[in-house]
Amino acid sequence: MFSSEYLNLLHNRLATYVDPGIVAKRYEFISDQIQSTDVAQTLSCWLNYPALDLSQKYHTVLATDEYFTYTEQQHQQTLIEQVVGTVTGRLIITVRDFKNTSRHDLNMNFVINTQSGSLIIAENARPSADDRQGWSHDSYLIEHPAQQPVLVSHVGTVQRRAVYFKQLAKFCFDAGCRNFQVMPNLLLKPLFKRHTEHVILVDW
Repeated sequence: MFSSEYLNLLHNRLATYVDPGIVAKRYEFISDQIQSTDVAQTLSCWLNYPALDLSQKYHTVLATDEYFTYTEQQHQQTLIEQVVGTVTGRLIITVRDFKNTSRHDLNMNFVINTQSGSLIIAENARPSADDRQGWSHDSYLIEHPAQQPVLVSHVGTVQRRAVYFKQLAKFCFDAGCRNFQVMPNLLLKPLFKRHTEHVILVDW
């Protein structure tokens, strides 16, 4: 499954469980860093800016929620270069510190309980035999409405790959950025996830 198809499907399936107040709070720092009305976001982001079009230019691009990990080894550099190529002012990235993250942390169960029922998100990561930094990622949604049968659905399988701060910095500086800053003591807690991600500001 292509990453765009996977992320679109996941967003559509989870949209009814999104609390706008929580989104605003989680992304508050990121929203405060936007310097223009000319903004686009990648498919991984839960804010409400227009979807990124790789053929266009934008002042600010939001590549949050580990967007650059949703690709295979042979395409990761191209994906990063394509997104960077759309930015004229600021790129905001959020990503885990994969250098200090155990591969066992990639498997996750997340539960949402509401008055109308429960939702369990189960993620399964299977290491790649060909790429030490890659894995095959499956997501399952287990929906249990109150007093109704349980519905289990497989969102899909997508190939993913770790990305590192130094790697991102190199591609950004190669593209002419003047500043690349991993914000100290600041972490994003993504929706429907247990891990936290570092916030990176890149300016041109």
